Amino acid sequence: MINEYHSSGIRMTTCIAASLRQWNNPNLSAPYWRLYWNRNVGAQVRLSDRITPLDPGHLVLISPNTPFASHHSKVMEHLYMHFVTPPPYTGLPPSVFCIPIDNATQKRAGELYNYSEEGTPLCNRGVMLAFSLIHQALAQVPDELLKHENCNTCILDAMRLMEQSHQTPPSNDTLARIARMNTNAFIRLFKRQTGVSPQAYSTSKRVEQACLLLHHSSLGIKEIAERTGFCDRYHFTRVFTRIRGVPPAEFRQQTYATIKNQSSP
Repeated sequence: MINEYHSSGIRMTTCIAASLRQWNNPNLSAPYWRLYWNRNVGAQVRLSDRITPLDPGHLVLISPNTPFASHHSKVMEHLYMHFVTPPPYTGLPPSVFCIPIDNATQKRAGELYNYSEEGTPLCNRGVMLAFSLIHQALAQVPDELLKHENCNTCILDAMRLMEQSHQTPPSNDTLARIARMNTNAFIRLFKRQTGVSPQAYSTSKRVEQACLLLHHSSLGIKEIAERTGFCDRYHFTRVFTRIRGVPPAEFRQQTYATIKNQSSP
């Protein structure tokens, strides 16, 4: 994927500043983190009955797969970042974090806004500013929400390998060898600590990668299926639909509709 950046295991796929006329969406759930900052007031996000305004004095951090809605009442100057994280910042419940920021952080966010014109790769300073805001926001996530924080080191290593091996997912035997465990013992420990089997976890991560490619690349569904380790597009579509609730083509079309509704003035 183009214009992709990495820091401390964090992978940022989007950093864009835009002046938006419309930002009214009933559900923006997707399997990646979002970080928002607005240069002006008037926009908000809603999760269930909780409304969180977007303004210059706050960063708004939204965890993956959070079914939130968006709304604004006038043209807004909107900075948004999409990124994915390794454990322990995975598997959180749906959450919206509103993080107060001081004047120095507002100045950094404003500078990043100026660097982040849509369609333009970030300069080195822009990349560092973006990751500084991401790290600052993630530091505010309460420890009790970090589902995998206390996982065995061997299990965390296996999870990281699965998250890096989308095209050729490792077998349970391979994962167990990395963990230096008997295969059956490894599977039992993995399920006890994560709540799912190793292969179910691997499949979920491959589908998440597919979602990123559907949202942030122009690859065809057949090629995305190949890049995420599925034998063909039909198997991929069946698994994707089971996990996400919609077929890949419909998931991509929802994104295009959102982009169309977010056209600049």
